[in-house]
Amino acid sequence: METTFTLATPPRKIPLLVKSKIFFGGLLNQIGWAVFLFGILICWAFSVDGVFKSMYYFSGTLDHAEGLVVKVSESSASEGDVEVMQMDYLFESAGREYNGRSYFTGEFYEVGAKVDVEFSFTNPEYSRISGLRYSLFGAGILFILIFPLIGFLIILAGILRARKTIFLLKNGKPALGTLIKKGISNITVNEVPLERLTFEFTTETMKRIKITEDTANPQKLEDEAQERLLYNPENPQHAKLIDSLPGDAVLNSSGKFERDKDANLLMNIVVLVIPVVTLYVVYTWLF
Repeated sequence: METTFTLATPPRKIPLLVKSKIFFGGLLNQIGWAVFLFGILICWAFSVDGVFKSMYYFSGTLDHAEGLVVKVSESSASEGDVEVMQMDYLFESAGREYNGRSYFTGEFYEVGAKVDVEFSFTNPEYSRISGLRYSLFGAGILFILIFPLIGFLIILAGILRARKTIFLLKNGKPALGTLIKKGISNITVNEVPLERLTFEFTTETMKRIKITEDTANPQKLEDEAQERLLYNPENPQHAKLIDSLPGDAVLNSSGKFERDKDANLLMNIVVLVIPVVTLYVVYTWLF
């Protein structure tokens, strides 16, 4: 099929700054990382990792030893109106002294009391007083995992969408689209609805395909009789107009993609802030 614009032979190289903004930029991607970060901080605050450690280290056969309570105090948490208490203790295993902390509500041992301590045979540092719990909260607190899970699913959707876009830039086929319909979309930005433009193009196999584009700047997509676009030959419905490519990608005169020289470099840094902070928090929490 003849086109009126030049396109380099695939696979085309995509600049790193363009890729990073496609993967991490955009409102939905930023929301996903923000929700995931919020969820991780909530899980950290409620010691969700302690619940998983308890499930792992106390699931098999446990060793027992006599322990000595050295401190009983209030924790920073409560269940309903009941304070969660913490009990510090000492015990010995294989000639080595270990310390531990268990959490509970209700009756408790006095300082100096002898208690039965159960612990992992291979990892005595993971221990608890029999009948008490290793984690600050019980397994019921795991419901808060819904927050990072929602964020993770949004991030995952963004990654899959970005991979499709990168594939399109690298391997997409060129075509010319004709504007056949204009309307108002149900998406608003700052309480202003976006315009929805519908374009039709013909693939190299002579299939007629319609695609829609929601935009706040329709003039940019109406300045030519036919708009240049890229489509996935395996799935022609996945197509993007050259004049509305994400990631500040522009097509130069030699048919290669480059980063728009007028794009703000600071924005490439800004979109990385929340993902980098999130990964740092996750690493610090878990390791």
